[in-house]
Order: sequence, then C-alpha cells, then structure tokens
Amino acid sequence: TICTGTAASMAAVLFLSGDRRDMLPHAKVMIHDPLIPGGVGGSALNVDAIAKNLMQTRRTVADIISAHTGKSLEEVLDKTASDSYFDAEEAVEWGLADRVIHQL
Repeated sequence: TICTGTAASMAAVLFLSGDRRDMLPHAKVMIHDPLIPGGVGGSALNVDAIAKNLMQTRRTVADIISAHTGKSLEEVLDKTASDSYFDAEEAVEWGLADRVIHQL
C-alpha cells in the first residue's frame, strides 16, 4: 500500500491495513474517532442506539489501529480523541507506515 498524498479518516485505516505500507516524503496520515455525518435526530432511544453503535465502532477502529501499529489501545484512543496528523516520518515512528520512499 502506498500513500502518495493524504490518507485521512477511514482511508488511514485502509492504508495501515496493507501488508507493506510505504509513504512518499510529502504524504500525510490522519486518524481520529468515528464521526456521525449530518445531524442526529429521532427519539431518545434512537439517539441512544446511534451513540452505542458509534462507541462500538470507535472501539473496533481503535483495535484495528492498535493491531497494526503495536500501540496500546489507550495510546490509540488518546491519539484519536481529536484529529491527529502525521507526516511520513512521524507515521513511520508511530507505526502507521513501514517506510518513506522517494520514488514509486
């Protein structure tokens, strides 16, 4: 898997799931908690169900990131609490990528 630009949000999860994860020097990766698109509406029970599903998705995504980076679940949850951007070198240091390449 090669990141040539920006792999953000779920694209970052797809990128880090590759067998070999290469990044060009100017590329970036961004990870964060799952988001709900648009407005949330409905009954209290409906909103509660959406919130429970979102928290389950948060844990699933964090487990995936943890498994592919070697970081603890707590480290991942801390990092994804807000948008966290990594340049290519930082992504390698954090375990999101394997190496920086200079040509395709």
